[in-house]
Amino acid sequence: MKSLFLSLLLLLGCGFATAAAPNPREVAFTAIQQKMRSLPPRGRLFVDFAAWTPDKAKESFAFEPGRIMTMKNADYIMTLPPVQYELEGKRLLSVSRAVLDRTLNLAFAWKFTGDEKYARRAVKEVVNAAAFPDWNPKHFLDTSTMAMGLAVGYDYLYDFLTENERRLLVDAMAEKGLKPAEAVKKGWPLGTNNWTQVCYGGLAAAALVCADAYPELSARLIHRAVVNTPEVMELSYSPNGGYPEGPSYWDYGTSYNCFLIALLKHALGTDFGLSEVPGWSTTGVFFSHGLTPAGNTYHYADGMNEACRLSRTSIWITNIRAAPSSARNPVPDWNGTAARNRKTGGLSPPNSSSFPCSSWTKTPATLHRPRALTGAAKVQRCRFSCAAPHGLPTRSISASKAAEPGFPTLTWTLEVS
Repeated sequence: MKSLFLSLLLLLGCGFATAAAPNPREVAFTAIQQKMRSLPPRGRLFVDFAAWTPDKAKESFAFEPGRIMTMKNADYIMTLPPVQYELEGKRLLSVSRAVLDRTLNLAFAWKFTGDEKYARRAVKEVVNAAAFPDWNPKHFLDTSTMAMGLAVGYDYLYDFLTENERRLLVDAMAEKGLKPAEAVKKGWPLGTNNWTQVCYGGLAAAALVCADAYPELSARLIHRAVVNTPEVMELSYSPNGGYPEGPSYWDYGTSYNCFLIALLKHALGTDFGLSEVPGWSTTGVFFSHGLTPAGNTYHYADGMNEACRLSRTSIWITNIRAAPSSARNPVPDWNGTAARNRKTGGLSPPNSSSFPCSSWTKTPATLHRPRALTGAAKVQRCRFSCAAPHGLPTRSISASKAAEPGFPTLTWTLEVS
C-alpha cells in the first residue's frame, strides 16, 4: 500500500541533514505557525512534482521493474470507474487505499510518459472521493488515508485541476479530515500503536496543502502530530529499535512515521526532533531481525507467518542515518522471495506503501540475507507467545546477538506454549 511513497522517499531521504534537535514534545504552537507561513506555494509533499520531466522522473525512479509495474497498474486503472463509497463492515479503508494507490500510480505514469490522460484520470478519482458524504471517521485510518490521497492529488495534479476543483479538494480535506481529527480527544491522537503513526502521517499531508485556506486548523494538526507522535515512537522503538506489534505492523506504522518526518523536513525544513527520538535511528534493522532464514516473518505479536518483500522503510531509515558504511542498509536481500512474489506484486513500488521514499535512485548498496535466529525478536519489555510446532513441549528460549556495526546488541526471546 505504500510502495510509491517509500520509493520516493529513498531519493529524498539521503539529502536530509541532521542537526541538533529540540524535544518535539516541547515545540510551541507558535513555532509551527511561523514555519508554516513560509511554505512553498507548490511542491509541498516530498518533491516538487510539477518540475519533473519524463526524463527526470525516470532518472529519479531508477528501479526499472517498479516503473514497469507502475505503468501496468496505471493502464489497468484507466479501464476502471472511480471507486464508490462502499463500507466493508465498519471500514472504508480499502476504498481509501484505492484512491491513494490509484492517484499515485496515475500521477507517476503521467510523469514517466508525459501523457496527460493519466493525470486527467487521476483528477476524476480524487474529485469523486471529495464528494463522498464522509470518509468514515468512526474508523479513522480510513479518514487519514483518504486525506493523504486527496493531498497527493491536489499537490501533484494541481495544473490539471480547475479552480473550483482545487477548492473542492481543500474543503473536503478540511471538513472531512482535519476537522473530524481535531474533534477526537482520546484514542489514536494520544495513542501508543500504529494508528497514531498512520493517522498523523496521512493527515499531515492534508494539513500542508490546506495551510493557505485553513492556516490555523492546519497548524493545529501539525502541532498535535509533532507533540503526540513521540509517545508512540518511544514506546515502540526505545531503547534499541524494536517494535511491539510485529514485523508486518512495524512496516505499516513505521512507513507512515517516515512519511510524517519526510513531509515536515521537506515542507518546513525540520522534523522538530522526531527523528532523534530514542530507538528511531536503529529501527531500520528491526525488520530483518524479525525474519526467519526462509525470509518469512516470525509469527508473534499482531502478525503472521508470511513471505516478506524488500522493506523500503528499512532502507530509508538506515540510509538517512549517519551510520558506518558497513552498517548501511542492513536489510535482507530476498532475491528468491522477490522472484516468488513477482506474480502477486511483491516488488511493486507503485502503491501507497512505498510512496515516501523518493524513487529508487539506486539499488541499496549493502543488503544481507537474514541470519538464522534463535527466536522471534524481543521488543524491549515485551515477550511474545506463539503456538508451538505440533508435538513440541512448552519452553522458553532466549538468545543475544551483536547487531550490525554502529548498532546496539539485540536480544530475541521466544516463548513456545
